[in-house]
Amino acid sequence: MTGKNLSILPAALMGLWLAGCQPSLNSDAPALQARTSAPAAAPDCGSCHFYPLHDVNHNYHLNGLNPREAVQSLFVYERKNGIIVCMDCHFGSVAHRKYNWYDTLWGTEGDVRATADKLPNDPIYRIDTIPGFLPLPAGMRSEDATSDRVNAMMESAARIGSLVSWMTSRAHMNGQVDVEFSPNIVLDTNLSKSAFRASDLSCSSIECHNAPKKTYRWASKAKGLNGCPTLEHFPELDTSCNYSPKQEPK
Repeated sequence: MTGKNLSILPAALMGLWLAGCQPSLNSDAPALQARTSAPAAAPDCGSCHFYPLHDVNHNYHLNGLNPREAVQSLFVYERKNGIIVCMDCHFGSVAHRKYNWYDTLWGTEGDVRATADKLPNDPIYRIDTIPGFLPLPAGMRSEDATSDRVNAMMESAARIGSLVSWMTSRAHMNGQVDVEFSPNIVLDTNLSKSAFRASDLSCSSIECHNAPKKTYRWASKAKGLNGCPTLEHFPELDTSCNYSPKQEPK
């Protein structure tokens, strides 16, 4: 067939003729649909932004002893180690899974004790099944992320002043900072997405902030805002965000 004849072949026929000379261009469906046991690949949290973010608010919540002690006392069941993680305030942006954990109550009807209060001769009263959510560490398969393993990673990191890198979800890539509290920590789910007010960096009363009349606000040099309450309870500063030391819980 001459070049002149080739030039007048319809495009469709030309495609068929060429296809016969080429290896198959069809997708390899079995390979594309195959499942792998390897953990999902993920970039390091610090590859896109500082991790943790270098500001007083994140340092306080993630590394401070005061909030850790508060979580340990307020969320005896939900977070016994007291460590605050990214999922607690950015629930939709961090990959997580549901899981159940268990707590044993000792004693008898009318005299029920937690493990810490157990007496040597107490019988088992019941074993509670408690639902929760577990953040997924980066580079770990969901089925390998047991609560014991993840908690051990958090505690090991906290001992050296570090943080675990978590797998993010698609919502983390939407170009916005989404504040959504985890049901592990904010038990009133009506407040999950509305407790934080970005306009003045205030956070309405949630279980973590145990004084119901307080207005909690993060400090911001860029916005010209002091944090509330101030550590020293300066009246001229605290009253600017409707806070008074008299609102402290008794």
